[in-house]
Amino acid sequence: MHHGSDGRKHAQCRGMKKHQGGFTLVELVTVVVLIGILAALGGFMILTPFTSFTDQARRAELTDIADNALQRITREVRQALPNSVRTGPGGTALEFLNTIAGGRYRARVDTPGNTGDPLVNCNPGETFDALGGGIGSSAIGKMLVIYNTGTTAADFNAYRGNNTATITNVVGDLVTCDSGNFSFTIPPSSLQRFFVVDTPISYVCSGGSLWRYQNYAIDQNQPVPAGGLDIGGVLPSLLADQISFCEFSYSANVEGGRYGLLTMRITVTAAGESVALLYQAHVANIP
Repeated sequence: MHHGSDGRKHAQCRGMKKHQGGFTLVELVTVVVLIGILAALGGFMILTPFTSFTDQARRAELTDIADNALQRITREVRQALPNSVRTGPGGTALEFLNTIAGGRYRARVDTPGNTGDPLVNCNPGETFDALGGGIGSSAIGKMLVIYNTGTTAADFNAYRGNNTATITNVVGDLVTCDSGNFSFTIPPSSLQRFFVVDTPISYVCSGGSLWRYQNYAIDQNQPVPAGGLDIGGVLPSLLADQISFCEFSYSANVEGGRYGLLTMRITVTAAGESVALLYQAHVANIP
């Protein structure tokens, strides 16, 4: 009996050992393949939102570059001297004369009493009344412009200097001017308007960048430098880069000549993606 019992125990042990075992090679390969598929699907699901976010951030950055540049130009061109906006060859350059002040001049003495100080021709030391308030001391040394009608040789043209003078002093409403070079008899402006110009401003697209120039000498011929080179020794500041397309176009005769319309197109490109923006700005052209 004792031996029979041990025999049964040994048989049970042999049966247990017979049924124990590990994974087969096919099972292992199947598991590895399934894990790879799940990992790939999980990676794709995680990577897609990150890629979309990166693309969106890049587009937003490109949009900001173009938008900031166009807003800057729009703000400044609205301060342009009437009829001073001009574009360069191929639409890659824009220039205008920047105004810092303006007003109305007295055209004749008041009657009765013969009072008041009218503007005559800005001979050395001549003074005139700025009606409606003074223009401030910031105008001293700047250019006085009257009746700017355009940018051609036939116009009263501040680029040519035939309607300009130098402001030498400002005391209250009394303006002193000098070096007058008027090719007309004052007053030609029906509105008796004058403007104070401090500098020409140019925007030039060249070499994939948009450059801004100021404080250079006024010239009847529009300067169009390339690649960020200087104008008359004045170097530009970089307004925007990564520019793949840039164009300025200008119509001077909107609403019967009361306004000009500047159209600006800029395309910014990076990492094979481009963002194109178009802005338009009205410019007052009543001299």
